[in-house]
Amino acid sequence: MRLDLASDDGTRAEDIHRALIVRQPWAGMIASGTKKWEIRGRSTAVRGRIAIAAAGTGTIIGVCTLSEVVGPLAPDAYRDAWQRFGAGLRPDGPPPYPRTYAWVLADARPILPPVGYLHPAGAVIWVRLTHDVESQIQAALRQSPAGASAGALW
Repeated sequence: MRLDLASDDGTRAEDIHRALIVRQPWAGMIASGTKKWEIRGRSTAVRGRIAIAAAGTGTIIGVCTLSEVVGPLAPDAYRDAWQRFGAGLRPDGPPPYPRTYAWVLADARPILPPVGYLHPAGAVIWVRLTHDVESQIQAALRQSPAGASAGALW
């Protein structure tokens, strides 16, 4: 379902039904737009706007678009793409998983202040968001202009 909301940059907002759980500092790097690839050990069929949940905090700190999945990555392709990882360090070893995938992220925006959510027991990759949390995310996006910086929050 699409909301008929226009953001400050003229794009249309979509309902965001799920959040990807990411450990810090990587969650903050994704929310700020610095980290363009999330490296995972499996592919995903999910595409579109998603929220970024900072692992262990119970908060949504940003949104982005999961546009595609690249992989499985060969060791050379993994090492050659280090700038997209956002960590600032060139990997010198093999990929972290036997089959390594890059989840390609774009159009990231931080959520300021972060939006709280109830983290279900056992959730390690995705969290389904309630309608109330989705509404809070949309309200936060309308209040903070595109290109807003997360500063030193993460």
